[in-house]
Amino acid sequence: MGSAAAPVGIGLATAAIGVASGGTALPMIGLGLSAMSATSSVMGGMTQAGAYKAQATETRQQERQVALQAQSQEAERMHAYTQVMANNKAMAGGRNIGIDSPSEQALNNANLDVLSRSMTYMRANAAMNVQRLEAAAQGDDMAAPAAMIGGVMQGASSLYSGIDAYQKTQVPATSAILGPLAGSPTLAP
Repeated sequence: MGSAAAPVGIGLATAAIGVASGGTALPMIGLGLSAMSATSSVMGGMTQAGAYKAQATETRQQERQVALQAQSQEAERMHAYTQVMANNKAMAGGRNIGIDSPSEQALNNANLDVLSRSMTYMRANAAMNVQRLEAAAQGDDMAAPAAMIGGVMQGASSLYSGIDAYQKTQVPATSAILGPLAGSPTLAP
């Protein structure tokens, strides 16, 4: 079974040498490797761009969770406030203090001020967290195309280097009438 693979490999090597006559098989292989490297670079850029897009999506999901959590905390805080106010009214009623008495109004206003400041801080904190997450998501959105362009540019550089190395191995074409032709590379027949 192992011997069957050897003739195929030898056949491919012989075919490569046969196609590239005049000992140009190695430069052709180098050119092929450069093309494979270029493809790998482009695919790497695509993969990295996809990872940035996935990260942006995940960050936006976190952003929605932070906003929802802030709303939930605000509702819990409001519920706690209404319970405190109900308890205060019950205690005032038990002590025969009227709802419109100055001491009851002062207590209500103090509780309302605390609630208002607490809600302001909670909203500001939630807005800051949402803004931070949105900035991170936008950064990932901007990095995705840059990663793709980087992969394409790296691939183009690899391909150009391979073509350049291949061209340096070629002998310029000659003509019986004109002599050497401007150093242009030719492919072997």
